[in-house]
Amino acid sequence: MKHLVFLVRKVSVKDVILVSVVALFLFVLANFIAFHIIKMKLQVSIYESSQYLELKARFLKDPKWGQFPHPFFGSAVTGWKSADELLTREPLFDTISSSRTDSIKVLILGGSVARQLSNFPGSEANIFAEVLNKKFGADRFVVYNGAMGGGKQPQQYFKYLYLDLLDFRPDIVINVDGVNEINLPLAENLPRRIPASFPRSYSGLVRAASGDRSCAKRNNSLLRLDSNIPLVELFVWLYVRHCHKTIEGDLNSIPWWSWMGQGDHVEAYVKESVSVWKSSSNKLNSILESRGIHYIHVVQPSPYLDGSKVLTDEEKVFLTTDIFESYGIHMKEFYGHLNGETLATKNFLDLRFLFKSFPDTVYSDAAGHFNQLGNKIISEQIVERNIEIFRSKLKLKN
Repeated sequence: MKHLVFLVRKVSVKDVILVSVVALFLFVLANFIAFHIIKMKLQVSIYESSQYLELKARFLKDPKWGQFPHPFFGSAVTGWKSADELLTREPLFDTISSSRTDSIKVLILGGSVARQLSNFPGSEANIFAEVLNKKFGADRFVVYNGAMGGGKQPQQYFKYLYLDLLDFRPDIVINVDGVNEINLPLAENLPRRIPASFPRSYSGLVRAASGDRSCAKRNNSLLRLDSNIPLVELFVWLYVRHCHKTIEGDLNSIPWWSWMGQGDHVEAYVKESVSVWKSSSNKLNSILESRGIHYIHVVQPSPYLDGSKVLTDEEKVFLTTDIFESYGIHMKEFYGHLNGETLATKNFLDLRFLFKSFPDTVYSDAAGHFNQLGNKIISEQIVERNIEIFRSKLKLKN
């Protein structure tokens, strides 16, 4: 006891201040390092609120409605809406713009770019539905967005066939694609030696479907934290990485059935991807045409396509070296292989150079998604360039 009293007496106010300053310095230094580790790994600052929160949302692992291998169209990031006219209550639409008995049904298919035409992150606006109805001063057009994040042909084709099986009957089908058909087979399927026509990283998707998801609830709780302390956010990301690895395993592992792929030949994957893109679109066009349903096929822009846009300073920040190596190189070399002249539809809309002379920022991230302005311009182009199709449907319904 005497020794303890002696030690307490020896600790002066100056010592306490010195220890506090050192502790504060170490805390600030640790946070400084944590901040730069996060920015280096995720390519975004934790203080860039909207971008950082959007990025965190992509790592949510909902144990009920997560991505899974769908038995009919390969994979699904299910939406939250089921149409009343479907035979099942399966939520196959990301959004449905409204509901009425005399509606003109517009079905959107494609990947995440197509999905965001109706469901833009952080906004309640259904951009495409608003643009379409405003153009005609009407409220009759109801947009059913059945696009899937990471979707690529033949998934659009099979998604429609499944909806048709469930007695869904749209008046117009709009397929917005292109980027995923080139990027995902090369960036995700080729390294795993699985066929180009399979859904993205299909082996990992199958493995994750039966993985241990016990960490998913805490994973989501941590991702919903909005902390400005880098050390806290670094802990979150370490846990999230551990959780994803627990569920998904090694995403880069080659499955035992890799013999089904084309080996490691880039040209073979590109050839199959382009052939599947063409065949899927033409078969979709054929079945829709036989039923009097208009089919519009849109090829989307990409920031990585040479000469497609003079990028703003903000857009240049998005196009990081890591993303360029996995996506940008493929866009530059192979995006021109998607030739609209090989498609049967009369309503082909090539928007790859839509923003060639546009001075403002339209891209929102390194993956080539669009901000609200970009989505609005694309929606307007689809409507304007196919105005007679929409007008004809409106006349028939009157």
